[in-house]
Amino acid sequence: METEPGRHTGAPIVSGALAWLECALEAVYDGGDHSILLGAVLDAGRGPDGDALLFHGGKFHRLAPSTV
Repeated sequence: METEPGRHTGAPIVSGALAWLECALEAVYDGGDHSILLGAVLDAGRGPDGDALLFHGGKFHRLAPSTV
């Protein structure tokens, strides 16, 4: 999988991704058996149009094209 470094943090961004966010860590909260990370968005982008992968309710779905 090809990546490129984010402009602000250098975090790897997947080349050709439909969309991406680059964030800075703002806070960490105790979530019991896990941690909840809060990030501030530094940059966002959109890649080429394509079918998005959606997993909901235990299975994969396709979204109908927008009519708006």
